[in-house]
Amino acid sequence: MRTTLPITVIARMLGVREEDQSRIKKWSDDLGSVADNDPGSEVLERAQESLGEMREYIVDVIAQLTRKPGDDLLSALVQADLEGELKRVYEA
Repeated sequence: MRTTLPITVIARMLGVREEDQSRIKKWSDDLGSVADNDPGSEVLERAQESLGEMREYIVDVIAQLTRKPGDDLLSALVQADLEGELKRVYEA
């Protein structure tokens, strides 16, 4: 429960669907396991696989939110990017 709460809170803030939160937690755990001092090849492979799955998921979510934005932080970020707001922030 203790490790799930931060993921749940962040996911809700971003507007991640509840049914996707367990996948995001798994990806996060897999990527975090690479921070061990000497991760084995199995850990690295799992992290690489999770990174690919996470990328596909994010690309799909961004495409959906571009077509039909919601009332959440991720939709606001996608809209800001489409309007060039994020670029202006980074260039300042």
